[in-house]
Amino acid sequence: IFQPRVLGTSIIALLAPLLLYLYIPLRGESDVGVEYHASSFADMILASNVSVWLKFGPPGFLWERVTQVYLPLLIEQFTVVGFALGWFGIVTLARKRAPRGFPENVPPRQWLALLLLAHLGETAFAIVFWVVDSEIFFIPSYLTFLFFVGIGLAVLCDEIQTRVASRNFSRGLQTALLLGVALVAAFSLWTNFARNDQSHNDAPDARWQEILALPLEKNAILMGPWEDLTPFEYYYYVANARRDLKRDKIVIYQDQLKLVSQGDVAER
Repeated sequence: IFQPRVLGTSIIALLAPLLLYLYIPLRGESDVGVEYHASSFADMILASNVSVWLKFGPPGFLWERVTQVYLPLLIEQFTVVGFALGWFGIVTLARKRAPRGFPENVPPRQWLALLLLAHLGETAFAIVFWVVDSEIFFIPSYLTFLFFVGIGLAVLCDEIQTRVASRNFSRGLQTALLLGVALVAAFSLWTNFARNDQSHNDAPDARWQEILALPLEKNAILMGPWEDLTPFEYYYYVANARRDLKRDKIVIYQDQLKLVSQGDVAER
């Protein structure tokens, strides 16, 4: 407060990355992806369109989301070994211990509090945000936990190096531990790459090529849920295919009907 220059540069550093969000008003009117319009600016900023998807009950719901969604997904990202290293990193920072090379002017406990609050805040939102693809909203949570994994691994390597230097730790055991870390990383790569390889996932593309090849009448309206119409939007905007066609996104899930006012779909 009493150092305006430092405060000013800090505010600039905080706000500068937010300029990326200018993409929304500059490009949103095109209706590509973000579907933003000036008339919905207040809803976008205040997230009033998100509040209808927040779910806090019934009793046991939150516990179920933590134990059956959050924790299994977190362990799946880093394996049990990485999960344990993350908790080790949290404990070491709580004990005011940081790995070699950690900035000396950064108190470990304060840094722990900052990252832990970020992690818990992001996790809490993803837990109560009740949508079909809610698991993707845990991604920021994974990224903050990854910091703790890195701290835990770095402190463990420092400990091994210190013990080797003092001859309290054999080089064979050091090699075995490092080999174990390498094997965990290799195992994650081997199992996750195959699961995340989408190079052959072309069923939606093939389906929409067939649809657009049909003799559809000019200015026809295609009705369907938003996720089914997304490939069509790609062809519409990127490939300039059938720019005469129109789309009407509707809700088909019973539990979502009460949240979306879409009028008389049968009449339309």
